[in-house]
Amino acid sequence: MASVAEDRSKAIAFTTGGMALGLTCGPSFQVLFSFISRPGWKWTEHFSLHMFNAPALLAFGVSLVAVVLLVVLFRESYVGVIEKKGVEEDGAVLPPFDRVAIAICCCLRFTQMFTFTNLET
Repeated sequence: MASVAEDRSKAIAFTTGGMALGLTCGPSFQVLFSFISRPGWKWTEHFSLHMFNAPALLAFGVSLVAVVLLVVLFRESYVGVIEKKGVEEDGAVLPPFDRVAIAICCCLRFTQMFTFTNLET
């Protein structure tokens, strides 16, 4: 529901491609920080930047920038929501959903994440 029907296949392709790229290239990304070694660069008495926390700090920084860009650049609009004009309501009226399809999607997502976890470990 976050994309219009014409762009939905492209949005799903980008999401799936991003997950696949992250899962395949993500673990090797940590090798880029191996030159820092341990104990690394000392910032304060109790904190130093080293090869074990540098990837997590970079990921935190990138996520922070992404949230700021999301808030600043994107406009929220609900696709597929039925709007009632002239009637004041607290929330939006959503179309009915298929419970069997939701259950199947949840099971498939669990299987996918379980497989990814096994591959990563």
